This record gives sequence, structure tokens and C-alpha cells, in this order.
Amino acid sequence: YIHSVGRYQDTPDGSYLAVFVYTDISDNESERNELMASYELSQRDRFYTDPVTGLPNTNFMHEFAADKIGKIRESGNKPVLIYFDVNGLRSYNAQYGFEQGDELLRLIAEIIKAEFPKGLIIRGTDDHFIVLTAFHGEEALSCRIKAVNDRIMENAAGNTTGIQAGIYIYAPNANTFEALEYASHAQKQIGNDLNITHLYFRHENDDAYWRQRYIIEAFGLALSRHWIK
Repeated sequence: YIHSVGRYQDTPDGSYLAVFVYTDISDNESERNELMASYELSQRDRFYTDPVTGLPNTNFMHEFAADKIGKIRESGNKPVLIYFDVNGLRSYNAQYGFEQGDELLRLIAEIIKAEFPKGLIIRGTDDHFIVLTAFHGEEALSCRIKAVNDRIMENAAGNTTGIQAGIYIYAPNANTFEALEYASHAQKQIGNDLNITHLYFRHENDDAYWRQRYIIEAFGLALSRHWIK
């Protein structure tokens, strides 16, 4: 790398003398490239990773969930999406502080990973976790969800009411966006009943679901038109 060039004419015969000042940065260039590659990898990791739990985040899910679904189907199984909601996280944070709230989220992440070792475990937004795994029957899945809830209740540092989950078993042509919407709808249908830990989205309830969606969307459209006027 040339820093500067000097040109002089103080020679007796009137010729010019040029002086170059340079630094060999070939070694530094290699080091700099390694640093840049490390930085880009770090940026990519942050894009795909939840900073609190270390789990993949929803960016990762939207990018790679289709691959997981394909592998589950290739193995001869149906994919199932479980949408976990942490009950009363705001109250927990208010009572014990945000640091303890983060510890609770990390505890839940570890418990879900232990109960679903072959699943794709995602930290969703706020107080939600998402599991994409193979479906092996309602009884087996119910036992796992109960185990998750029981272990959270037993090991949390403070008082917690555990988790609730909405479940959607993939239809043949369903995508992850639809599965997430159906599972989250099933979870919301549980309401405040702490005796229920999970609920399946049933296709026979599609009509009621879409009627509700139609009302909400129609109301939103009417409201937007009112404000436009």
C-alpha cells in the first residue's frame, strides 16, 4: 500500500528522483478479512437468534421451517406446530423484576428443548415459544406438554402459573404461516382457564374461526374508512 510519492530535481544532471513510501499490508489484509467474516457471521447470528434464550427466533423459523417440515414428512410423519404462551409473565416481571423474568424464559427454553429434543424450538415474540416437531398422537403430545408445565411450576424461582399451548396438526398443503395462525387461535380460545394446558385447532371449527376473522377484518376496514373521511 503506497502512502505517498515524492518527486525531486536536485540532481546535478537535472534528472528526477522519485521516492515512494509504502507499507506491506498483506498480513494485515488477511487478518482484516477474517475479522470482517467474523463480524458478518455475528450479524447473521443475531438476526436469527433470540438474545435472551439463545434459541432461534422467528426470522429463523420463516427462513428454515419449510426444511424441517419436509424432513418430518419424508420420515412418514405429520408435522405439528405447538404455540406456547407463558401465563402471567408481566405479573411475574412486576413481582420479581425483569432479570428474574429473563431467567424464567431461559428455564422454559431449556425445559422445552429437553421435552422436544428433535423439534425445532423457536422463541416467538414476547412471552411465546413455538415448537415444530413430528406428531406421534394426541396422548403422547399431551404428556409432553404436561411435563413441560409441571417442570416449569416446580423449578421456577418465583410463583408462576405455567404455560398454555395451542396446537395445529398440519394439513397436507398447509404452510407455517397458516399453522402459526391456527395454533395461536387455539391457544387464545383457552382463555383464562388455568385447568386447561393445551387445545387443538380443529378443522370442524374453521367456520367459526373464519366468521370471527371476517368480523374483525370488516370492523378494521370500516374503522379505517371512517378515519379516512
